[in-house]
This record gives sequence, structure tokens and C-alpha cells, in this order.
Amino acid sequence: IKLKQMNHHILNECPETEINCTFIGCEKKIKRKQLEHCKENWQNYLEQNNLIIKNLSQKLEFLSEEIAIYY
Repeated sequence: IKLKQMNHHILNECPETEINCTFIGCEKKIKRKQLEHCKENWQNYLEQNNLIIKNLSQKLEFLSEEIAIYY
């Protein structure tokens, strides 16, 4: 790898670079070469994110009702 391409390689390609898991809500830091972690656990992440969205939707509905009372 040429020196002038090193930053690009490290940020975008290097299998040894630590990155965040690609799923929202997952706090794991993994090496790029371990992205299989994300693929293996996608169903769990989807279920977790659905629960988060459902809870946020309920809170938003409650807050909307609260605001309507005052206006």
C-alpha cells in the first residue's frame, strides 16, 4: 500500500481496523474482518430495534396527547 493511500485503506478497507458493529444499538467494536458478527446476529438486532421503535412510538403518542391538552 502506498503511503498516500494509507489513510483511505485504514478507514475503508483494512481488515484489522476496529469498527463499530453496523447495527443501531449494538455497542460492539469489531475488526472489519469480523463483520460476520453482524450478519449472524441480524435477526436479534432487528427484534431489538423493533422494540425500541415501538417504545418510542408509544412515548411520542403520549407526548402528543399531553401537548394537545395544553393547546
